[in-house]
Amino acid sequence: MPMANHKAILSDIDLQCYENNHAHRTEEMDRERLLVRRGQPFSVVLQCPEQTPQPPDQLLNIILHLGKNKEVILKVSDSEQDHEKWWFSRRNAQGEVMLTLHSPADASIGLYSMTVLLLSADGQILEQTESQTFHLLFNPWCKEDSVYLPSEERLQEYILNENGILYQGSWDDITTMPWNFGQFEKDVVDICFEVLDNSPAALRNSEMDHINRASPVYVSRTITAMINANDDRGVVAGRWDGEYSDGVAPTRWTGSVPILRRWSEAGGQMVRYGQCWVFTGVACSGERIHWFLAISKQMIVSTEDLKILMCPVSNTLYSLSTVLRCLGIPTRCITNYSSAHDTDANISVDYLFNDKLESVSEGRKDTIWNYHCWVECWMKRGDLPEDYDGWQVLDPTPQERSDGVFCCGPCPVHAVKEGELGLKYDAPFVFSEVNADLVVWIVHPDGERSKVSQNSKIVGQNISTKSVYGDFREDITANYKYPEGSMKEREVFKKVERQVNQNDEGPGQLELFIKHAPAIHGTDFDVIIEVYNAATEDTDAQLTVTSNGITYNSINRGECQKKTTTVTVPARKAHKEVLRLQYDNYGPCVSEHHMIRVTALLQPTDHNIIILQEVNIPLKMPVLRINIIGKAIVSRKLTAHISFTNPLPVSLQGGVFTVEGAGLTDAREIKTHSKIDPGQEVMVKLSFKPTRDGLRKLLVDFDSDRLKGVKGEATIIVRKRKKNINAVPEI
Repeated sequence: MPMANHKAILSDIDLQCYENNHAHRTEEMDRERLLVRRGQPFSVVLQCPEQTPQPPDQLLNIILHLGKNKEVILKVSDSEQDHEKWWFSRRNAQGEVMLTLHSPADASIGLYSMTVLLLSADGQILEQTESQTFHLLFNPWCKEDSVYLPSEERLQEYILNENGILYQGSWDDITTMPWNFGQFEKDVVDICFEVLDNSPAALRNSEMDHINRASPVYVSRTITAMINANDDRGVVAGRWDGEYSDGVAPTRWTGSVPILRRWSEAGGQMVRYGQCWVFTGVACSGERIHWFLAISKQMIVSTEDLKILMCPVSNTLYSLSTVLRCLGIPTRCITNYSSAHDTDANISVDYLFNDKLESVSEGRKDTIWNYHCWVECWMKRGDLPEDYDGWQVLDPTPQERSDGVFCCGPCPVHAVKEGELGLKYDAPFVFSEVNADLVVWIVHPDGERSKVSQNSKIVGQNISTKSVYGDFREDITANYKYPEGSMKEREVFKKVERQVNQNDEGPGQLELFIKHAPAIHGTDFDVIIEVYNAATEDTDAQLTVTSNGITYNSINRGECQKKTTTVTVPARKAHKEVLRLQYDNYGPCVSEHHMIRVTALLQPTDHNIIILQEVNIPLKMPVLRINIIGKAIVSRKLTAHISFTNPLPVSLQGGVFTVEGAGLTDAREIKTHSKIDPGQEVMVKLSFKPTRDGLRKLLVDFDSDRLKGVKGEATIIVRKRKKNINAVPEI
């Protein structure tokens, strides 16, 4: 409002949203609101009433307020002398003034309010504009920004790509699952800052929290803690017992956006339910955890000891990826196969048994997960010595507390490889995940322990991420560890004050192997147990083989089949036993994660040793068929025909398809209202209108009472709609 006796000069501010957002690569987020990146100038137009020239002796000032409650006040200088602060320049034109604002490359990200003041020559406020808001994000294209990534190909993948791939299965049978990050979907950026605003630090001291948001280390660590709902008003709650009636089954999620929106619409109440791949995705946006143990000869482990501390995981991973990419931090999802969970920070996974092979481990137990996922973010680490910039590990899965909070990282990947465990944050835990030895002990009645075996080659295999160059896997194991057994690897272990000792018992006479035919869900298949005798005499032994249905985090859902037999293994030859796994037996035990664990236990009659081998067998799942009808053009209706054939020898009830796609359609559900008999095909139709052009993916999930997590995807190239002033609007 102008002061008395002052004729109004300022009319309005045009934020030039379309032009600025395009220049700052945020037009996919919004074209009607201003979203800019720090360290890069943007221009707004100050409009003046017609025939109102601006006197030369009057000055302009710009005042910024940071935060939804305007916690921090910043005055924008009209001089570029100090590049470490906000400053602006001006250019006058007829009836308007163009103001170009320059933010420092280390400015705090967040919601800003901008007011332009008109001052008299003596500094009196004559007039001020209505407050206008904009969001400021990290800028990985700016060389001075600490998240700068000097590769356009990587930026296209780690910032701008809304579609991701999760690597699942096992180290020797890697499978994939698509995920919709959706970081540019409507209102997602607002929800990302809402997550930050609900953190304990923000609720305790909002002003200091906003100031600290200049640091990607601070922001990424805060988001990592907030994605899981363990300590605070976090996003996702985890559950693994198969009872999801009061929420959504973790396997039904196909993207991060519905999770974030549900959390926001509920006023910051946790979303039920997620597992590891959900946590990572919401943050970048994947993971399931299956305990895998390829145990060598003379290793003693009981099936009872395979239970794992339950914790939410994968879904949060993708959620983390979504938030961090949206805020402008380059982010990618990582899968580590045969991943160790070391609960006592001794850089080994220890199993303790008594002389009867009963577990005597107490409290929380060390475990090896079939695979585990986390997120890597790219940033400079000004808080650490040189050489630790680049990729940093962040893990939203609540496994261990870090500074009293369930979070992990950021931890430099280079520190893990070099064994520098004293660096922030959580380097010992991450080092164990990829390097720990598997050690098995016998605890005797007098309390003394005997080491039965030690294996340094199981943990940390085929560490994987999606390639920048397409939908295929990139192996990045060499980023985390030197080759097994190399001199450099030995040096790293010395640095962490631990030598990896090889078994000194020499090669055993009997060796045990497990092989299996292709395991297709719903069919019977054979598991072959092979015992090889390297001795010069025949050897008698008792062989016990069991199969159990397990969840992704190794919870036993019941025994499928068991076979015990006495075998005589000829000298220097192999003996084979076949266990035929029938659906009638394994079907009732299989969890929504479609995994069967086969355990073979061999005990020679004349030796006091035990040989155990285990393998997790992922059941092959059917794939949904998707046919897109129509030409893909923005705002023009498309129809998807989605079909599914029941592969099981039993009928399915309560079928539901979940469909979503960034730039295509919000998450929608389609229910089947009748049972689906064995071999029966069902087809549903879904119509939608694409909202954004470009390469898009439609993701579909099918769940039922007996079969869950059936996936399908369709890639669609959406073209811009040609302008036609004579066209009749489509109804």
